[in-house]
Amino acid sequence: MGTVTMTLDTTIGPIPLVLDRAKAPCAVNSFVNLARQGYFDRSVCDQLANDPGSQLYTCGDPTGTGTGGPGYLFADEYPVTVAPNANGFLAPMLHPRGTLAMASDGRVDSNGSRFMLVFGDTILPAQYTIFGTIGEPGLPLLDAAAATGYDGGADAAGRGRPVTPVMINRVI
Repeated sequence: MGTVTMTLDTTIGPIPLVLDRAKAPCAVNSFVNLARQGYFDRSVCDQLANDPGSQLYTCGDPTGTGTGGPGYLFADEYPVTVAPNANGFLAPMLHPRGTLAMASDGRVDSNGSRFMLVFGDTILPAQYTIFGTIGEPGLPLLDAAAATGYDGGADAAGRGRPVTPVMINRVI
């Protein structure tokens, strides 16, 4: 199993990633394959949440709308596989600073290409598959870009289009 290291070459600088095959083999394989195909090249991180308890970028949609995807979906993985409570519902959980997680549409097993770069401790439902971590050198870059905020057009979850664009030039 093991890990895979990759780097998001972005307009704000290099963001190193460590992908964990043991916890989320499908998510890692999907991400790696999409990256090798150039799927993420020249795509923007289209959403920013920048309030205490919810600090993340959502990336991975080449259309930049937050609704695009690779044309396939795959099953939820860790922590869903270990987190359900007795009623089958998933309680919110801490996604600590540096978490790399899939960004589904909230339905069960709706993972595609969208992912979240969590740059501050964030409470999210356990349904978001955690498939790796962001390397320490990338976190100050995300902090600095996020400090400029979002465009004011926030959705119900407090997310908006970042004022400082974060474009993924390529994944290496």
